[in-house]
Amino acid sequence: MTAIAATAVGVSIYTALLQSHNWKLQQENWKQQQEAWSLQQENDHLQRLHDKLSAAPAIQLLSSSVPSNSLSRIGLFLVNHGGGAAVMKTIKIWLDGALVENMQFIAETLLGEMSETASPGELEGVTVTYTPSGYDILPRGGEQMLLEVPQEVWTLERSKILRGFFDRISIEVSYESIYGEAFTRTFTP
Repeated sequence: MTAIAATAVGVSIYTALLQSHNWKLQQENWKQQQEAWSLQQENDHLQRLHDKLSAAPAIQLLSSSVPSNSLSRIGLFLVNHGGGAAVMKTIKIWLDGALVENMQFIAETLLGEMSETASPGELEGVTVTYTPSGYDILPRGGEQMLLEVPQEVWTLERSKILRGFFDRISIEVSYESIYGEAFTRTFTP
């Protein structure tokens, strides 16, 4: 065998070994890329889950029948203590176990019960401030009055009437997160 032929065989063997080694490196690289892609998919899933949980609203119904430092208003109101905004869908109200049309009916009934302790026109300030349209937003930390009784008409006797009235009400609130997750909560003040 001539030196040139030996060199050619050596180069061929070397080339074959190099190609085999490159093939193994490529396979290893491909496996690493698959593992990285798989980890990225898992990380993306966990991030989406975190985002949903972080943006979940948490609606609470608060009631106040007496003015205080923590609750300066008297009435019923919704508060969003969650991490994100709530898209208010529906509010259903029951009085003495019967489903009523709206908060206006509740206000009129309350006025009728409180009128025995009032002079004519004194209770005109009892207001209804909210009925959801289905797309209203209650921001994180936000509050929305459902029924308000001005402090000017507050008396201890009316406070007892109001507390007794609140005990007869239950409210179901349906809302969604900004991701479209639906929540329904039922409250009794």
